[in-house]
Amino acid sequence: MRSAGGRPRSNPRPLDGTAHDEILRAATTLFAEKGFASTTMSEIAAAAGLKQSSLYYYFNRKEQILQATFTVNRAPLEFIQRIGTGDDSPGVKLYRLLRFDTEQLCTAPCDVNEVERLASVQPDQFDEFWVDRQALHDWVERLLAEGIDASQFIDLVVPLTALSLLSGDEGLQNWFRDQHNHRPGRAVFAFPAYDAATVARHYAACSLRSILRRPSDLVRIERRVAVLDAEEAEDAEGADEPT
Repeated sequence: MRSAGGRPRSNPRPLDGTAHDEILRAATTLFAEKGFASTTMSEIAAAAGLKQSSLYYYFNRKEQILQATFTVNRAPLEFIQRIGTGDDSPGVKLYRLLRFDTEQLCTAPCDVNEVERLASVQPDQFDEFWVDRQALHDWVERLLAEGIDASQFIDLVVPLTALSLLSGDEGLQNWFRDQHNHRPGRAVFAFPAYDAATVARHYAACSLRSILRRPSDLVRIERRVAVLDAEEAEDAEGADEPT
């Protein structure tokens, strides 16, 4: 799979993101409408505004496109697997996971709800998608249970709360992707435009505050997250420096 650079397009209309992203959007829609097996690479190329030869610059096979849609579950799962075994409190870990997941969903080329509908009707093609989803859900349940045991979180129904938290950030993707239709002065239902990072921080903070035994602890949690962010940014900068 190639994701950098660019190739000639058969349709001169402006891209909504990169050509790679537009391929995923077009393919997800076609898979939902026609089924994975019945969708051809030529149809995906046409829907994405690309020549078929250009499509192969990004994806060699249709199966690679399908795998790319799994990122909506795999990215947050890989993130929590990386940070979840650290020494920080369940609240810090859950805040960081919700923030990360919300931001990646807001910027994802695929509509996560469309991917999930597709996965429901074509389970054989989406085994890995559901395995990843179960693992992500299990991680959220684990953090919630640990937070309750540590008296950091209020008593709550763990499975239902995990479902609610993960469904909430998926719902945010819907209006975030449609913001251009709700500009003040141009729409009956209007609201200011927000960037993905702001939305992600807001959702993580509101969600965590609602389950903290002491809501005032959110300030301390956000300070700790800021320290971790700074450390990771410094590590990344150091890794980029020539040796």
